[in-house]
Amino acid sequence: MNALLTAALLEAGSANDLLEVLTKKGREIMASMKDTYGGKKGESVFYASKNAGKITGVEESREAMEADVQEAMCRFAHKMKARHDSQAH
Repeated sequence: MNALLTAALLEAGSANDLLEVLTKKGREIMASMKDTYGGKKGESVFYASKNAGKITGVEESREAMEADVQEAMCRFAHKMKARHDSQAH
């Protein structure tokens, strides 16, 4: 199972693309804070603000992340089956 998940992550382009827990709003706020404060400090300020409740709606739900992983694994399995079928002929 771990090999299949790893392959699905690689197929997605990068682990961050597939498992990103931030919403679009969260990514925009994070980018803005990194621009303002620098990389590590901006990330620190972002999570401190989120944890303090000053910003909300910046993280995906667990269910949404699980659905993304499942979808990526299905896409990968279909590609592998198609590749196998084309090599078998």
